[in-house]
Amino acid sequence: MIRLNSGEAIGYVQASVFAANGAALIAYELNSAFWGRDLARLAVELMLNELAQHYGVEHFLAQLKQTNARSRRLLERLGFAPTSAEAWPQFEAAADEMLMHRMPAEYSPDFKC
Repeated sequence: MIRLNSGEAIGYVQASVFAANGAALIAYELNSAFWGRDLARLAVELMLNELAQHYGVEHFLAQLKQTNARSRRLLERLGFAPTSAEAWPQFEAAADEMLMHRMPAEYSPDFKC
């Protein structure tokens, strides 16, 4: 859950961790009233570092609609790049979706909030 200092819930981050290959499929949602404040980026970055440091996740994947430019920009700012569905056959993408991947060296284990 993403909460403001006031305690107000404004969204969430989540991950499905696949221990067999050190990968996690991530997801996030933020109330649109809070877009543009860097809160989603911060919440996702904290989750990625938690997964890397404490759960051994080395590969981060996100599946999104091709038309979702806002999510794509957020993921690109976090070091994600488009990848082929053939590289990750366990994640089936619909024709209007894309898969993005962040390589292990791109996470920042020294990140502090």
